[in-house]
Amino acid sequence: MRLGYIHILLVTLVMVILSPGVAFAAVDEPEDLLPGNNVVGLWQWNDEGLYFYENSLDRVIDEDMAEIVLEYGFKSLFSRFYMQDLNQIEFRVFEMESADQAFGLFSIFADMHPDLEESEFTFEGMDLNPGRSSTPEMRWRGTKELQLLGDNYVVQIIGDTEGLDFEFLSFAVKIQAKFDVSGGELANPYPLDREDQIAGSEKLIGGYKILELYMMVGNFDPFLMNEDGVRCIMGDYRLNPGEYFRQIVVEYPDEELAKEGFAAFKNWIDGFYYLRRKKVIDALGSYYAVNEQDQYMGGFVDGKYLRVFCGFNDLDDLKDIISDYQ
Repeated sequence: MRLGYIHILLVTLVMVILSPGVAFAAVDEPEDLLPGNNVVGLWQWNDEGLYFYENSLDRVIDEDMAEIVLEYGFKSLFSRFYMQDLNQIEFRVFEMESADQAFGLFSIFADMHPDLEESEFTFEGMDLNPGRSSTPEMRWRGTKELQLLGDNYVVQIIGDTEGLDFEFLSFAVKIQAKFDVSGGELANPYPLDREDQIAGSEKLIGGYKILELYMMVGNFDPFLMNEDGVRCIMGDYRLNPGEYFRQIVVEYPDEELAKEGFAAFKNWIDGFYYLRRKKVIDALGSYYAVNEQDQYMGGFVDGKYLRVFCGFNDLDDLKDIISDYQ
């Protein structure tokens, strides 16, 4: 019964947040996003809060996560604890340099701890990524963490006990009402768009360290991610019932650097023990490989873009997808 109430509350809160005529409050500093004392029930600050910057970030989050956060244009992290009776909630406000970078961090947060099961309050389905709620800018992680995206901020609400879902959602309403832009999607996702894309699956890969979360790259930089002006995005797509594939699009400043990126991609395939060069298709000059799990991948240069497709069990399916671009 309680779960039903939570679903109703979530829908109601989302309607309130998205309703026209909401007065957005100005946010001068990250801490301005957080409610004052006794605004949500009887929850009060346990402290004034602390700011953490690049040289102190690993004091509040683990070193590996800190390295990933820094790949996304991190500016600051504000942390504050709220208390009510014996319960405690921590708020972490990540301030990033741009809305796109905030989206990128939000989009990969769930994949940084894949061993953490998603909450029972999560809405999952063909059109939603695991871990996303009914709105793309709000995501449950387990039963003790809620993540929010808006403007150039990512907010984590972290509890130390079960059963605080009502309080989490109440805090979320107060925070989201202060966002001018609710977020939830990547600005200018072209050329990632395809009709078979799974809604909400797009991710912005902030750098080489993040790329390693999704691909075994060895000692290679297969897409020249360290070059200036290179943007890497990915999305997941339906193939057959129960089968999906991933498209990675690397956008370069110009066609010449894209060709260099394609050369680096081919060198990675030819030089990495985990992959075997499979075939070259003359029409597009595409490179194919199969990994040790017998999954196929392929890529080609397309103007100033490098397109890579992976996750195929059948080489013919991969060929069909690439032929769509001929």
